[in-house]
Amino acid sequence: MNPLQEKRAGLPAAAAQLAHIAPTLARVPAAPAANATIDATADTADTAVETAARTGTTAPATGAPAPAAAVAAELVTVHAPRGPVAEAFRTLRSRLASCATATWDAGPALAVVGTGRGGGRSWCAANLAVSMAQRGGPVLLLDANLRRPRLHRLFGLPHRGGLAALLAGPAALDAVQPVPQVPGLFLLAAGETPTHPLELLEPPAFARLLQALGERFVHVVVDTPAAAEGADAAVIAARCDAALLVTRRDHDTLADLQALRATLAQAGTAVAGVLLNGH
Repeated sequence: MNPLQEKRAGLPAAAAQLAHIAPTLARVPAAPAANATIDATADTADTAVETAARTGTTAPATGAPAPAAAVAAELVTVHAPRGPVAEAFRTLRSRLASCATATWDAGPALAVVGTGRGGGRSWCAANLAVSMAQRGGPVLLLDANLRRPRLHRLFGLPHRGGLAALLAGPAALDAVQPVPQVPGLFLLAAGETPTHPLELLEPPAFARLLQALGERFVHVVVDTPAAAEGADAAVIAARCDAALLVTRRDHDTLADLQALRATLAQAGTAVAGVLLNGH
C-alpha cells in the first residue's frame, strides 16, 4: 500500500458513504450539523451544475441574477485565450492529465502550493481552473486560503458564506457559485477569515467535503496559503489527491522548495509537478 492509499484508508469508514451521488447522500456520524451542511452543499452543487447544463447559462441555482462584475485582468485564460500564457496553461493542463495515472491515483482534487507569499499560487490556480473548464467541466475552484483569500476578487464574485462557514457548521447552501464568464467553472470562496484557520482544516469535515465535491466535479483545483504562514498548506494538500508546487524565479530559495517537497512527501502527498512562474 503506497502512502496515498494509506492516507485514504485512514479516513473514517463512514466517510466513504459520501461516494453515493445526490439526491440522497448518507449521513456521516459525528458533528451532525456540519455533515448535514456538507451533504446539502454537495447537493446544491449538483443543482447548480445541472441548471447550467440545462439552460446553457451559469445562473446560480437560487435563481438570483449572475453578478456582472468583470474578471480581473490577470486571468489571461479569459481575456487572452489565444495568447502564449493561455497556451502555456493548456500545456500544463495536458501534462497534468498525461502524468496523472503514472504519478498519483488520478483523483479530482489538486492542491496548488508554494513556499512564500507572492509566488503566484492564486494566479496559477485560477487560470488552470479556467483552462480545465474550457476543455470541459464541471470544474470547481476552491479557495482554501483562509488567511488571505483572493479568488472571489479575481472573478468579481461575492465573498459570501464560503468554506470557512461550511466547516464551522450550518451555513448558506448556495456557497458554490457559478462563474458567469466561464461556462462550466464554479467557485467555492473562502468566506470570512477565521481566527484560527488550521482548526477548521484539520478535522475530518474538510476531507469529507473534498470527497463529496469530488463526486460532482471533473476537477477540483484548491488554492492554499503560503507554506511559510503555517501548516495549512501541508494539511490541505494531504487531503487532496496531489499537489502542484508553484515557484517564482528569484523568489524562493532551493532550500525552501526542498523543505516543502519533503513536508508533502512525509504527509503522503503526491507531487504532480513543479511550475516555474514567470508571470
